[in-house]
Amino acid sequence: VCPSTGDMMVFGYRAESKPHMLYSVFRRDGRKALTQPLDLERCCMAHDMAITESYSLVFDTPLVFDNNNLIQGRFPFGVDESHPARIGVIPRYGGDVEWFLVEPCNVFHTVNAYEDEETGEIVLHGGRFVLERDPYFAYNPAFMYEWRLTPGTNGRGVTERLLDATPTEFPRINEAYMGKPYQWAYCVETTACGKMSTWKNPWEAVTFGAVVKYDMRAGKVVDEWRLPAGQSLSEPQFVPRRLDTEEGEEAAACHQAEDDGFLIAFGSDPDEGHSFVVILDAKNLSQGPLTVLRTPQPVPNGLHGTWIPEVATRM
Repeated sequence: VCPSTGDMMVFGYRAESKPHMLYSVFRRDGRKALTQPLDLERCCMAHDMAITESYSLVFDTPLVFDNNNLIQGRFPFGVDESHPARIGVIPRYGGDVEWFLVEPCNVFHTVNAYEDEETGEIVLHGGRFVLERDPYFAYNPAFMYEWRLTPGTNGRGVTERLLDATPTEFPRINEAYMGKPYQWAYCVETTACGKMSTWKNPWEAVTFGAVVKYDMRAGKVVDEWRLPAGQSLSEPQFVPRRLDTEEGEEAAACHQAEDDGFLIAFGSDPDEGHSFVVILDAKNLSQGPLTVLRTPQPVPNGLHGTWIPEVATRM
């Protein structure tokens, strides 16, 4: 969702027929502004996208729909090494898609994207992983990565680089900076990579034993908080310290630091058989939780979510 306009950009995909992907824009009031089909040769498991103030970015990767897997009762997507990895750049309100070939990979979660005014590039950050194992039954760790794409080069203007060797997932930012230049990102660190179909502490499942703070300008982790042994954290949500209900979230952000707020996340303790909510100061993760609240019932490990201020529920 664009913090400036309230527009929501989405995509959907279907396996059985072309077009395998559709791109849509919805206005703040819920009206659909457009739907545009995207020309993909095969249906891929696109899981996330990114936006800038002028463009939307989508992925076409080698993790594609496989009828043989479906017939065998397996996860319906598999790796096709002959299928290229591409990033598509679409003008926000529709138009020709410019596809950029990138090194083979898959991306489940993006961090953010923005337009670099000095270079004319689109800068995209995300958790990139190489498809080495079955993506459903065995977890592939993702690492913080940067792509720089130059629109108007027929897809040839692209550079990419690994930013950090920390295995991370579920990246979040202060969403007032969505699609804009930013500095801070928050992720959970992958501390065990096992079978996703089981949850046995600690080595037979995917566990996230720390929350880390990235300085995206420097491309490295600058702060962290580690959970007690055996516990695992889910996706952190950034909540601004102050939200001016009259001016709105973006205007309020102009009057406070980008990282002036809190991180809220669900966590699990499988040894004790309970879950909890943890609240951290986004400026100082290493000081530990401001509070930990036990939930009345267990919450699934890896739960996704989003923070919605109360004022938004009255719109």
